[in-house]
Amino acid sequence: MVAEAESRNETNVSWIQADALGKSVQALLSTSDGILMRYFVLHMPDTSATIPRILSSASPGTHLWVFDLDTDYSACEPHHDAYKSFQDLVHSFCDKNSVEIRTGSMLPPILKAAGFQVNETAVEPFTNQEIDPELFANYLYREATLYHHFLEGAHRSERLRQIQYFLFNVMNQEACFVRYGMVLIRAMK
Repeated sequence: MVAEAESRNETNVSWIQADALGKSVQALLSTSDGILMRYFVLHMPDTSATIPRILSSASPGTHLWVFDLDTDYSACEPHHDAYKSFQDLVHSFCDKNSVEIRTGSMLPPILKAAGFQVNETAVEPFTNQEIDPELFANYLYREATLYHHFLEGAHRSERLRQIQYFLFNVMNQEACFVRYGMVLIRAMK
């Protein structure tokens, strides 16, 4: 991701790969104008303790954008067992790693305690009706495969086959509405 970002030749932007809790990141954040956390909370155990530690060196006036999963906003209408199975994979992954994924309700109080004012919490239109259905199905299937591999140690199973069939053969042909709960939070220190 860093190499891809660097290839865009953005002016006045630097890219690094580092430990978010390391001293180099703390020094960098103290001089940054903005921080983007994309799919960060989903992989951050003990969010209520870790996020304030990471953001502690941010200067007043620093903008923060968090884009992450929030299962409160995931939906499939009408209900389908394969989508429920997909959601169960996500929950199992997060439970196994002690990760809280109700970003929209959980994160604003943590940010406030860390000295940030939350200016906006918005549910992102991450649905099969807002995004190209084929791209959406591919994205969700990759997510399912990764979670399944992490939990089961395999990229193939009957469970994954059922999820794949739903995503590519049922979701868009049977007028299902599917939303993968993504939330954007905008805050400022």
